[in-house]
Amino acid sequence: MVGRTLRALAIVAVGVAALVVPGSMASATSAVLQPVYPYPGLPATVTAAGLSAGQQYDLHADTGSFSPSTVTASSSGRVVSSYLLPGSSTATSVDLWVTATGDGSVLSSVTAVVQHPYLNVSHFESYHFDLGVFGFAAGEPLKLAFPAPYLTGPTTAVAPATLSGGLTTDGTTPYPALTWSGPQADPHTYTVTVTGQTYGRTLSITQTDPGTTLQAGRALPVPTNPSAGAFLLQSADAQHELVYDFADLELLTTDGPNGFNEGPLLPTFDPSKSYACATSNLALATNGGLYWSCYTGTTRSTLWTSGTAGTGSGNTLTLTDAGLLTIYNVLGQAIWNSQAGALHRTSLTPNAILTPGQRLFVNRYSLLLQTDGNLVIYSPVGHSIWSTKTAGSGAHNHLLLQTDGNLVLYGATGHALWSTHTSGTGAHNVLTLESNGNLVLVNANHIVLWSSHT
Repeated sequence: MVGRTLRALAIVAVGVAALVVPGSMASATSAVLQPVYPYPGLPATVTAAGLSAGQQYDLHADTGSFSPSTVTASSSGRVVSSYLLPGSSTATSVDLWVTATGDGSVLSSVTAVVQHPYLNVSHFESYHFDLGVFGFAAGEPLKLAFPAPYLTGPTTAVAPATLSGGLTTDGTTPYPALTWSGPQADPHTYTVTVTGQTYGRTLSITQTDPGTTLQAGRALPVPTNPSAGAFLLQSADAQHELVYDFADLELLTTDGPNGFNEGPLLPTFDPSKSYACATSNLALATNGGLYWSCYTGTTRSTLWTSGTAGTGSGNTLTLTDAGLLTIYNVLGQAIWNSQAGALHRTSLTPNAILTPGQRLFVNRYSLLLQTDGNLVIYSPVGHSIWSTKTAGSGAHNHLLLQTDGNLVLYGATGHALWSTHTSGTGAHNVLTLESNGNLVLVNANHIVLWSSHT
């Protein structure tokens, strides 16, 4: 189940500490050095018990230092000191041990597991972030830095009363640290930095928010780990998201402040098809088609496509506020959505094509490229009212609106069978089937360059 945990990102330093302890490892029967879980750069209290009251003892570490390192046992046989691991340490564990002063014999030792600090960020539909902090000293004053105006909020805060939790205003009261301006059209990367004012520790977290729109010629990387998750697109109102989850693409709709309704984008897709991919992406090609592709070595295979190839080179993919993943052409016309699939087109834009069986449709008029090679306009009652008179020219013709402004019907071998003879009239011409059945080719200034006169 995808949740807000997909938003949580951790910055964790990793390393290995030496585990060599000098001297004898024969511990005194009653001496016990108690477990400790230090954070680099933060003092940790270390206690040893079962010692002789009034006797001096030395505390040792293979990395870091004690202050004081020599302590006199209390009347209860305990010694207490402060241990500090350098803030730059990448150790995953450190060895600590206690000896009697003047005697190198180890009375007790412990391997301390090092805790490394990190931040995490959670998005909420109310446009707030929860900024979780781990590893700052309790009550430590903090300074925040973040990009404005994308994020707004206080620049000072207080670390939580424990070593983990949300930022606070007074050490006890949590609050949403930052307010989000809302989704951007394109994916947006930002960095939040938190600096502790007592011990000087600085932590940063960088996150990329999915945009609302995918432009033609661009791709969204899709994980290939079946158990991974990723957010790919979101709606402008931040109420809907397209995600990858457990080897499938899903559309999520927020359901109140505490959860999501989810449903597959492709109800009949077999998720096992994506398991063998070395890399994968969801791309909006310049031919107008949306493709979920799998790459293994130099081999590319298509897991799924929208079937909108040939609809234009300037299409965009958007997740609408209604929760529909929608492909629009350059005229802003929806030509495909995740609920209905391919939608009827009324226009052709540059580089768009019609293949046999495809049509433009408006007000019950249709422009159809027939399988006999003829391009025909049909009236609402099914009568042919115009054609290119190319019947019998082949079953593999295609109609192309070229970027030089010419509309051309090509045969299977690439030879022109018919055209509007409008070459050189502009790269932004549009062919439209009007509501009265008239087929017109207009330039960017809406001047009619050619018409079927129907």
